[in-house]
Amino acid sequence: MIWPIRKAGPARNVGDAPGYSISPEVTASPHARGIVFLHRTRGAVFASNGIGARIWRGSGEGKSIERIAAEISREFGVPGPVAERDAREFLGELETAGILVRNPAGAGA
Repeated sequence: MIWPIRKAGPARNVGDAPGYSISPEVTASPHARGIVFLHRTRGAVFASNGIGARIWRGSGEGKSIERIAAEISREFGVPGPVAERDAREFLGELETAGILVRNPAGAGA
């Protein structure tokens, strides 16, 4: 779901949403069709479509993966399990790329 100009490494799935924060090394720029992330330290740019932007925004708002997936499922007619799997994978990609960092246990969402 993210397309790096310079690949950061293999993505991995995220289990339960522990709560995330955007890395202090990253600038996010939402736009009408999605979102672009600039990882200043790595000099890498990543882009995602509108659904990826929605997953990122929902995570930042402290919503669970299940809630984000349910909203996407309702709005776009995607089966719930597919939306949840894709949301987990996307958050894993963002974490692997260094765009999102996990909040310490008990902090954040």
